[in-house]
Amino acid sequence: MLRLIDRLHFVPLLLLAGLAWWWGGLPALAVVCLSTTLLFHGVASVNSLAHLFGDQPFATGDASRNNCFVALITLGEGWHNLHHAFQASARQGYSRRAGRLRLLPDPTYRFIRLLERCGFAWELRIPSDRALLARAAD
Repeated sequence: MLRLIDRLHFVPLLLLAGLAWWWGGLPALAVVCLSTTLLFHGVASVNSLAHLFGDQPFATGDASRNNCFVALITLGEGWHNLHHAFQASARQGYSRRAGRLRLLPDPTYRFIRLLERCGFAWELRIPSDRALLARAAD
């Protein structure tokens, strides 16, 4: 199944583009192309900008950072430092200030919680406050 998905990853995009053309012509197709381009650039910015600019509230041994601009355009994925500190965490929106934990806006986490309430996600993992403070960068 994974090989099929890998080989045919472009099919859903082509189907969406065809549907947009059929439904709304060139303007609808332009919207699909623009939104797809923005989405791809948003994802790429997580692995580029969020490794160059921002703060590092948690010790990870790498260059991952929390970047508010990237978090804004990716709905919370720019809180990338916590993703490297706790890869299995469903919530990335944590930071630390003056030795205390601080919650950051994390719309992706809110969506995952909605999926959990609907029965589409389960066993979400979120690090404890103790684990978060233990990984705090000095």
